[in-house]
Amino acid sequence: MCEITFGEHCPLGPGVHVYTATHPLDAEERAAGLEMGEPVTVGDHVWMGGRAVLTPGVSVGDRAVVAAGAVVTDDVPSDVVVAGNPATVVKEL
Repeated sequence: MCEITFGEHCPLGPGVHVYTATHPLDAEERAAGLEMGEPVTVGDHVWMGGRAVLTPGVSVGDRAVVAAGAVVTDDVPSDVVVAGNPATVVKEL
């Protein structure tokens, strides 16, 4: 649906999911097949743990760590660790 961009040296754990497709909230528009998308961008030297999820339109900054199982729904700054659902900053690096 949209571009997914990864920077250099980004190890991914097993089962990482990156989504770009979005759909209308209105049931009639969904039934009509309307589909949209938002790109996802991951910076350099990002480490993503197993089963982490990136949702449409998010960006992950350089050198960030996305903990296993985290669900990223908002942009992640550089040099932080995020964890949880929804993912929040738990540590600055």
